[in-house]
Amino acid sequence: MAKIYSKEESFQMECVAPKKETISLLLSYSKALRIVEHKNIQFKSVLN
Repeated sequence: MAKIYSKEESFQMECVAPKKETISLLLSYSKALRIVEHKNIQFKSVLN
């Protein structure tokens, strides 16, 4: 039978928080991303 690794007592998960720079980068990228649809075709461009 397969061993279930997630039920081990020694397993501990570490919480990792994102850096402020990472959040800022993702927000600025999402603000600059433009998606235009024309006849079932998507055009994606990043406006920098």
